[in-house]
Amino acid sequence: MANKSSAWHQYQENVASFFRSIGYTAVVDARVKGVRSGEDIDVLVTFEQHGLKTTWIIECKHVGRNVEKAEVQILKTLVAELGADRGIILSEKGFQKGAYDAVDMTNITLTSLASLRTMAQGKFIYDRIQGYAHALNRIRFRAEDLLGWATFQQCDPAETDFGFIAQNRDGVNVNLLPVFLNVTRAQRAIDSYMRGKGLLLGSSGTITGQEPRCIIEDGDSAMDKIGSLLQTATSIVSYGERQLQEHNQQQAEAISNQCIVPEV
Repeated sequence: MANKSSAWHQYQENVASFFRSIGYTAVVDARVKGVRSGEDIDVLVTFEQHGLKTTWIIECKHVGRNVEKAEVQILKTLVAELGADRGIILSEKGFQKGAYDAVDMTNITLTSLASLRTMAQGKFIYDRIQGYAHALNRIRFRAEDLLGWATFQQCDPAETDFGFIAQNRDGVNVNLLPVFLNVTRAQRAIDSYMRGKGLLLGSSGTITGQEPRCIIEDGDSAMDKIGSLLQTATSIVSYGERQLQEHNQQQAEAISNQCIVPEV
């Protein structure tokens, strides 16, 4: 094993930590048996893809210069001997032109940890957006089911934040307006992201139908806000569903009691 500085070793640990954060197994300074002898790998990454084990060999070049072509050739040979699926060289300083030429049409990737983090963040946001989109549709369908038995009626503004409640004829009530406001704001944010305009969130909800002022949020902050909007909407809908279930149960019991024939 080569003598490594503490900074180089920390770079390896940072690389391994990144791959673990996205669900992969990563081992620092892994000893792997090769065709002729054992090989020391900076970071060995393994994961399952479509039911098959996948192995990546990661070389961490924590040096103050661009990575050279000869270093790429060494990794290509190592990947072939070990039968790995991919080899990756990470360098924050960059690569010489010859290094890029050497990886053309191969299973070797030249990049940096910073670039991997950026790409992973984009995928992470996209995956969360897709999850929120599915959750949003489920909430909308559940809320519309509640509207099947409810009607909007104006009430004392002191009773609710928006001055409206959804109330059925038998007095069971739940404020559904914030559900649709939250769903609308979350939908706008998701739509703006899918159109490549970033995550846009209104500064506040409106009940006048006017377009709310939009601001571009930091990715994590915006995602948390969308999650909070949908969580609040889900809680309100769940409350309404419980109200309706209890009401229907009471009605069923009342009808059942009326049908009981008294003994003579």
